[in-house]
This record gives sequence, structure tokens and C-alpha cells, in this order.
Amino acid sequence: MALIEAVLTYYPKGIGDQSGQVIIGRTEDDNILRILSDHIISQAKEEVKMWSSIDPGVAAMCQADVQKLISILSFLVPDEELQPELKSIKGGKNEDESKVPLDRNE
Repeated sequence: MALIEAVLTYYPKGIGDQSGQVIIGRTEDDNILRILSDHIISQAKEEVKMWSSIDPGVAAMCQADVQKLISILSFLVPDEELQPELKSIKGGKNEDESKVPLDRNE
């Protein structure tokens, strides 16, 4: 079960339209989630830059939000390096495990 998934949603807009949302697709693909996560963090950092020239107090609050966002997203969408890539080691296991006793004392 995935901790997080990305959902592409369509919200129809029109006069008197009350139909709500239409889910077009969803994904749990780590690569897509990582790209979205990086983009969201990048946008949040741009907002900090924008506010730093206007109001340093608001910029400081936005910077704190960026740090929270980075912390949350790094937990939900871990970096690739943290995911081990398992490889077969030559000579690491017998091909026919039925011949290998389960107990060393046998």
C-alpha cells in the first residue's frame, strides 16, 4: 500500500455547474511523485523569494512552511538513494534449496 499518490482531477466550471470533480487518473509511481514533490518545493521557495522583497515577516513564515513541506514530503516520498537496489550475488545461494537442510544440526 502506497503512502502517497498523485491524482489528476478535473473541476468543470460553468454557469450553475454543481457537478463537482472528475478524477482523470492517479499514480503511485515513485518517479512521478518525486518530480511533483520537487516542483511543489521549488514553487514554495519561489514564493519565499517573492515575499522577501515585499515583507520579510511574511517571507519568514513562508520559509518555515517550506521547511515543514520539505520534512513532510521527504518522509512520504523518500529519495532514490534511500531505496536499496537488490542484486543477486554470484555463489550466494544454492540453486536447489531443497537439498539444503533447514536446521544446521541435521
